[in-house]
Amino acid sequence: MNLKKWPYWLKGGCAVGIVGTAIFIFLPENVSNLAYTPWWAGWLVLPAFLVYGAICIVFRVDFISGTDSKIHLVLLTVLWIFSIFVTLFAIGSLIGLIIGIIKIRKKV
Repeated sequence: MNLKKWPYWLKGGCAVGIVGTAIFIFLPENVSNLAYTPWWAGWLVLPAFLVYGAICIVFRVDFISGTDSKIHLVLLTVLWIFSIFVTLFAIGSLIGLIIGIIKIRKKV
């Protein structure tokens, strides 16, 4: 697998998505909980919550009521982590796309 042939948006999206999700998993509760989110983390958590809500609606998962089922809580946790990854992947792809455009214009 030759990573040099991958486009910049894909490299950036994968790098930011994987590393950012791994970091976000180990953040303390006051940052990852939407109710206690500081203003600087809100720019990441709010879009991730919107993606999370859309994913839960598509899969018909109840994310509003607080059920005590372990399987339901695990499913919600997996969907939340997936929404964080999707959001970070989109941000990394945008950054990679900008870097790719800048590098192409410098060659010309």
